[in-house]
This record gives sequence, C-alpha cells and structure tokens, in this order.
Amino acid sequence: MAVNPSIQLGTSGNWAIKEDNLLAYKQLGNKFFDREFDFSRGTRATFVGRNGLIQESGLTSAELVTNGDFATDLSGWAIGGTDATNTITWETNGVRFISTTNLISIQQSNILTIGKSYKLTCDVAITTGSIGLDGATSGSSIVMVEGFNEIYFTAISNYVKIKRITANSNCLLDNVSVQEIQLDVPRIDFTDDPTGHLLLEPQSTNILAYSQDFSQNYWGKQSATVTTSTITDPTGDQNSFKLVPNSGTGGNRSIGKNFTGLSGLHTQSVFAKKGEYNYIALRTRNGPSASVMFDLENGTFNVNSTSVAFVSAKIEDYGSGWYKCSMTLDPSQMSTAGKIYTSFSVGITGNETNSFDGDGTSGVYIFGAQFEQKSYPTSYIPTSGSAVTRNQETCNNSGTVNDFNSEEGVLYAEYKIGGDSTDSYQLISLRDSTDTDSDVIGIGKHVSSNDIFIRLSIGSVNVFNNLSATPIDGYNKVAISYKSGNSSAWVNGTKVYSSSSTFTPSLTLSKLSFQWNDPNTFNFFGKTKNLKVFKRALTDAELQELTT
Repeated sequence: MAVNPSIQLGTSGNWAIKEDNLLAYKQLGNKFFDREFDFSRGTRATFVGRNGLIQESGLTSAELVTNGDFATDLSGWAIGGTDATNTITWETNGVRFISTTNLISIQQSNILTIGKSYKLTCDVAITTGSIGLDGATSGSSIVMVEGFNEIYFTAISNYVKIKRITANSNCLLDNVSVQEIQLDVPRIDFTDDPTGHLLLEPQSTNILAYSQDFSQNYWGKQSATVTTSTITDPTGDQNSFKLVPNSGTGGNRSIGKNFTGLSGLHTQSVFAKKGEYNYIALRTRNGPSASVMFDLENGTFNVNSTSVAFVSAKIEDYGSGWYKCSMTLDPSQMSTAGKIYTSFSVGITGNETNSFDGDGTSGVYIFGAQFEQKSYPTSYIPTSGSAVTRNQETCNNSGTVNDFNSEEGVLYAEYKIGGDSTDSYQLISLRDSTDTDSDVIGIGKHVSSNDIFIRLSIGSVNVFNNLSATPIDGYNKVAISYKSGNSSAWVNGTKVYSSSSTFTPSLTLSKLSFQWNDPNTFNFFGKTKNLKVFKRALTDAELQELTT
C-alpha cells in the first residue's frame, strides 16, 4: 500500500511501553516520532510475555535486598531486638527466629521509596508461632504463612523489616526477594499471537484468597492431598502443586471452596498439567451440580453435566503441557441461589468418574486458581491470603490535530472482541477534543450482541449510525473510510456498508482513544493487534487489501 499511516500501533509487532504511557508512532522516512496514549490501571496485572511465561506487568528486574538467600551468613541485614544475637541465628538453609517474649527482627534500610509499590517473596518453615513483614501497610504487620509467600505492599518507610509476630516463635526464613512494581504499565500480551497484542481488560476480582498455595486449610480436601512440586509452572518458577488421590477407592478426589451470596455469571479457572493421570474436572455442587472433564494430553474437554447452572467451558494451551481450564456458571440457578462449591478433581477418563483406586502418589499438577464475577476467564490474578482486584484499564488521547484530517481519512484496527461491560458499546474512536457526538469515527463491539460496532458521525450527519457486522472467531480487521459523498466500512476484506451522504465537519478531529469519550464511557476491552489512522480516504482496492 503506497499511502503511509499518520499514526500506527503494533504494526509488525512494533511495541513500546513505559509507565503511564503506550507509545504509538508516526513514521517520516526513516525517523519515528512518539504519539503517546495516556494509560491507567492503578493495580498490578499479569500477562504472557514473548517467552510464553506469565509475567507481572511493570515488575522491575532489579533486586533490592542484599544477601536474600543467606548464602553464608547474615551480612547486609541488621539484627534488632532484645537478645537478638542469640535468638536470631544463621543456618545453612536460612535464618532462624527463636523467641519467647522478645521482639526480634532483621532489617535492611534505605532500599524502598515511600509511596511506591513492591513485591516481596520468601520461603518460611514454621515450627511454632509466626513471623511477618513489619510496617508495610499503615504500620501493621503482614503475617507470613508456611511455605512460599508472595506479599504486595506500598512502602510507608524506606526499610524492609521481618520480625517475630507471636511469642514462642520458632520459624526459618529463606530466599527473601523485593522488587518494585509500576502499576500503570500497559500489557503487550503474547498468549495467542507471536507478534503480540495490546491487552485491555475491565475490572475483575479473584475472590479465592489463596490462588497458588493449595496446602492452606482454606482449601477443603476430599479423598485427596496436595504436595509441593518441582516442575516448572506457567510463570517459570516452581510453585505448582500436585493433586493426588488418596490410596484406595474414594469419591470426588478434589479440593474446593464454598461461596455464598453470589450474583451474576461467575467463571472458575485453574492451570493444570498432566501427571500420571491425564484428566482434571472442574466441578460445582450444592445442587444442581455441573462438571466438565478436561483432557490434559490432547487439550480438549467433555461436558459431563450441563445443569441449569452451567453456561460454557474453555481450555487454552499455555505451553509446556500446561492448560488453562475454565467453566462459567450462573449461581442464581443453584438450589440455594448464590451458593456454590467450586472444586477441581482428578479424573482417569474423559467421563466423570468419582470413584477409582488411587495409589497415594499419582496425580495431576495444578497452579493459579481463579474465581471471578465474569462471563469468561480474564488474565490471571494472583492472591496470597485475601481477594485481589485488578482495576479497569484505560488507554486514550493519542495524537494531535496535525495527525488527522477532519475532511477525509481512514480508521483501521485489527482486534479480537472481548470483555464484559455495563456499557452498550466498546469503542476505539477518532474524535474531536470537545467529546461531543457530532464528530466521531468509531469501531469496536456491540456489548449485547457481541457483534462488531461501526459508527461514523461528522457534522451531526449520522453516516453510519451504530451499525453492526458479524465477527469471525479470533481477530477481525475493520476499517472505516470517510469522505463526503463516498464513505464505506470494511470487515475482513468485505465492504459491509457504503454511503453517499454528504457532510461538512463541524469540529476538528484531534485524538485517538480506546473509548467513546471522556470521562471513561464506552471503554474498549479486548486484544488489539494493529491500529492505524490515514489522513486520506482509501480506494476500495486499498481497503480490501488492508482488511484482508
């Protein structure tokens, strides 16, 4: 195509991100000029990186603590508390806290910035009592649990202090790591696309308090146990568990959690990998029950029970034998409305089999459970002791008046429809600075029908007034070409609408946004692979080539 875009994003996998901004660009010859989108989320979030692993958005790679593995001694750590030199001791596998009544601690100072967000991880072995992170949140302590700990906090001081919490404590601490988290960094996700896509999602909360540590009593176990695993999990670490049926014959062979008072559609999900067994079931009961059996060898699933509570199921390949298995339910259809017992159970066949002979060692691997009020599974939200919310994302206001032509041009996007919303539409829009509806070019999604949305209104003339087109499964290429007397809309190589309506722009196009207008109305949620704006209308041949 001979004509060059005035603004483009994601072309040929070209992405640039920084805190608070997504960088689109304008190309003049061999030079590139930033055209920034204002980005906001305000919470941590995960995505799949180029390496195929789940990563934390905005997590800096710099390690802030010194000698966090206590390799040979306690150097770098200040010991505090009465008689601390005798009650805090180094061992070959960590540092031990032994205390009856004394407040003892280890600390590293001048490594945090007040007001910034951080992630602390460590391993803890508890004989008695407890230890915790001191002064991380409004002066209170965060108690650490047995095993792997993942703690997120906003610094209210410049130091990291880990102290004894309860009297008569005997705890072993090892592998302490602290990294900074930038909360407003856009996510370029590579889940199903080797060139990447911009991932924008609505707010969602993982209401499971322990998404990774299945050893917690929080999880009810039935005729099964969980054991720590050394296999690599979807993040590249070794924090998965093995779900093992007990020896002998038993039923359900599951772990699960009860919830009450739920409303709206909910989706439960878990990452699973075959072990000695190839199947895992996502189940719910409290009547009427629903069950889906997932084949972890072939990446397929079989719906065993389609009660009125069941809505849909899905399996996604995350590489290295890991699959994300999910099931969507309607809690209002349960015999006690809003009451659900959500669980994961081991299976030996593709059909529901509650009772079989276990040997006490064979099982399947599980990681990253999630239960959220959504009609589909969103990106993974880790939890470690309480529910965690990922806020809605916004991405707006790229470009200037010089980048657009109010008389004619093209708005083009390659995107995958997605995202629940309370709005009627989700929109990628080109519009004027006043945010009125007199001059707006928009494409996106009709929320109610899940169809492609098309809108062209210039000079108060509704050329294409909230029209729709049927999407294909996966990414869709959509373009609106506007020019007085000759406008058209194209979807996947086909002209779906045309108009000879004449118009005169009443305002000046000045910004490109993933929403209808400010403040935060009709936000676009989904996956955007490519976005372009042209300052002239394109021919039918050019539009067909662009959208094919």
